[in-house]
Amino acid sequence: MLTFALFVVVCASDPTPDRRVEWVRANASPIRAIEPLARDAVDDFADLRPLQALIGDATIVGLGEATHGTREFTTLRRRIVHYLATECGFDVLALEGNFAEGERLFELVRGAPGSLNDATRDLAFWCWTTRELEAVFEDARARTASGAPLDVVGIDMQLPRASIDHVLGFLATHDVALEARVRALYATAQQSAIQHGTVCCALPIDAMGGATLRISAWLRTEDVGAGDVQLFARADGPSGFLARGTMEPEFAGGSRPFTQVSVLIGLPDPTTRVQFGVILRGGRGKVWIDDIGVEADGRAMPLPFDASFEPGVEPGVEPVVESASAPPSAPAADVPTSSLAAWSSALAGRTPSARHAFAIDDRVARSGTHSLCVSAIDGAEPPTPEQARDAATTALKAIEVGLSTTTEAAAARALRHARVVVQGFTWAADETRASREVAMADNLAWWREQLGPGTKVIVWAHNGHIARSPDALGDVLARRFGSDYVSIATTTGRGRYRAEAPLGIDVFDLATPPRASIEATLLRSGASACLLDLRRARTDAAAAWLLEERPFRFIGTEGTDDQFQPMVLPNAFDGVLWIADTTPTTPLGAGP
Repeated sequence: MLTFALFVVVCASDPTPDRRVEWVRANASPIRAIEPLARDAVDDFADLRPLQALIGDATIVGLGEATHGTREFTTLRRRIVHYLATECGFDVLALEGNFAEGERLFELVRGAPGSLNDATRDLAFWCWTTRELEAVFEDARARTASGAPLDVVGIDMQLPRASIDHVLGFLATHDVALEARVRALYATAQQSAIQHGTVCCALPIDAMGGATLRISAWLRTEDVGAGDVQLFARADGPSGFLARGTMEPEFAGGSRPFTQVSVLIGLPDPTTRVQFGVILRGGRGKVWIDDIGVEADGRAMPLPFDASFEPGVEPGVEPVVESASAPPSAPAADVPTSSLAAWSSALAGRTPSARHAFAIDDRVARSGTHSLCVSAIDGAEPPTPEQARDAATTALKAIEVGLSTTTEAAAARALRHARVVVQGFTWAADETRASREVAMADNLAWWREQLGPGTKVIVWAHNGHIARSPDALGDVLARRFGSDYVSIATTTGRGRYRAEAPLGIDVFDLATPPRASIEATLLRSGASACLLDLRRARTDAAAAWLLEERPFRFIGTEGTDDQFQPMVLPNAFDGVLWIADTTPTTPLGAGP
């Protein structure tokens, strides 16, 4: 995520504010409706037809958003997608979402059995798991079923695990020896992300939204660094991550006897699961965990698994043990039975770690005879990000050779996933954002090639991606496709938005636009919603003020008070969609 300071720009050549407002009023095309009509209603699209003049013959259109958590950005663009598909022949919606998860949406939209709701949840990032975006996917499936296809694909590559699974799954049925070699290389690559030793457990939670949990455990340490041991908790809902809690204050370093620590976490509605656990950071020391307890609003809560690691425990839910770079990014899976044997089985079955070992210790305990121990392995170091990238690249080359004589479509798809894996590890080793933008452009171009001549694509992404700014996706597309690419940003003046907060996903206020910003001018114009064709500003002397650097709203995944970055708008975008007042998106599973 990029964070920018607030800029107030005063330009000596500015016309008076009233003249800026006059220019906007003279050049803006009003939009009458932010909300799409019902699917069985007929929209004449009269207010959206200026888009056709702006787009012209372009076959790739970027539709941006100033925040990932604004409801009206999605609903207006949903209506625009319907217009572009119905009136302008666009037939692909390319999402700033992971390639593998987007492929599942592609299959469902084309009629494969399964739940669009589940596929939307699987998009991993909170900003995509919303009711508003699920409705966009439902529109696409309904159009496709009616004989007017609108494919949905993902072009991002931040999380390559699902692509790794796809590659290994294909190879397991085609070339077992190659699968074994590639699996080993991918295991090496994945170790680069494992900097911490993490053990976690999942609690099914029913109807506890609004409750506060206190999770406690007794920890003993040996030769750990200050702050390297952490008790954590996270809450998940139907659409994924909701909130997190961490131990306060930090656990002191060194060697300490068993000490009780705890973490508080409020459960937003609708919480359906809580995970908690202990992290050992760094490459030294040990931590023992014993006698875990959970209270809900001050009342002890029975645990469905053995919380003291002793033999002879009644069956319940098996613990889940992981090694990860942070608290798990997806809810842990529940499986039947729990006992000392279950703990041992879970420990033996977790992903191997280059730096940490996990075991039940029958020599150290706070009570009883057993505890769980996480220990750093002396001198063990995981692969560097560069080594991980090289391992993924070696796997790709082996796959290219192994599949060189195979012409089936499934092999081509597996090969693409192998390239997405390389993209993900390349980006992890890249200190700039440039490789991600190039990867998204490559994946978009691959989908265009797969779907055939005449394919017209709508790119659904943040303004920062679709802009023709240096190293952005829009810049890459403009250099590759020239005038065949058009970028249209979306912004707003007032309201609230959803974004990441330190302890979860929260709602934030939009900052008042700086006086020199286009948002301030649009607010003064009185327009509730409109399209502004920025190409006119490139040749109109009365719009010279727009050709100077001005603050433009830019909010990434995290909530912030610094909500504007300087941009020369007509250089970055061909048009701007304006909505004066906006509200936060609605997570999947949220109540009415």
